[in-house]
Amino acid sequence: MAAENVLDEAINTVGVDVEVEKYSVFTPIEKCFIYYPAIPTVSTSSSALVSKINLTVNTYMAVATIAPTLIGDAADILGRRPIYTLTLSVYFAASLAIALTHSYSALLGLRVLQALAILGTFSVTYGVVADVASPAERGSFAILVSFAKGLAVSLKLCADSVQDNNCAKH
Repeated sequence: MAAENVLDEAINTVGVDVEVEKYSVFTPIEKCFIYYPAIPTVSTSSSALVSKINLTVNTYMAVATIAPTLIGDAADILGRRPIYTLTLSVYFAASLAIALTHSYSALLGLRVLQALAILGTFSVTYGVVADVASPAERGSFAILVSFAKGLAVSLKLCADSVQDNNCAKH
């Protein structure tokens, strides 16, 4: 973060418009569940370094890679409805607790729960599509699920930006 600020100041003093390209192995949909615009605010709120808040992002993404497998397998064994109810409840509780916490260690643990819960629901959702749709209809239903997921991500990004701007003003 400090290196970016130094680069921005150097560019501004020279007066040259330079766009710095940032690369990531994560897709835009994966990145939207991360609170990039709010990292400085979260850092201040939890009295943690920005690098530690970045660790919560990395931990979230690491859990995101295994969550669909774990939750999808559990849904196949225990049933989709109870697992879906459980994961959404855990996600809601973790999100609420994150909003109320000011502790870095609590934030890190809750982000793990949050990632496990919400990203596991995607595999359950596609399992439901496979259960209710005939093979000829699955593509249409999968497109609707993907559209809904993308729409939710877009709305979340907008809400996060508004929330971060409101928090920064107070």
